[in-house]
Amino acid sequence: MFGAPDALPRVVAGWDKRYLALGQPGYPFAARATRVGAVYVLGDRDAGAAATTLAPLAGARALGQLVANTYASDLVGANERAKELRVLGRLVREVPVRGVRAPEDVGAPTRVCEAILDDYARIG
Repeated sequence: MFGAPDALPRVVAGWDKRYLALGQPGYPFAARATRVGAVYVLGDRDAGAAATTLAPLAGARALGQLVANTYASDLVGANERAKELRVLGRLVREVPVRGVRAPEDVGAPTRVCEAILDDYARIG
């Protein structure tokens, strides 16, 4: 996302998950709860693509993508997992979910963001 695989710090050593601290200057975080208008799931980059593609995801496919991207899923117990599945199920029923495939070009993040903003303006 930032031009190099190691541009962001790891969540924990030995795990390939990275994070962006939203509390730092230049990355403001919302001070209050707000409605979720859409969810965009970043997929693999497409080496042959000239532009970002966005495709609707629905039902089990959308739910599967969201479950695959939950945090520390191997650390939660059965009750927490059941609650998570209920919340994610409600989310995919009420909010548009889109799969995003970006070009491999390192200059693509700005264009990816623009494509997502354009898409959201159409569905929002």
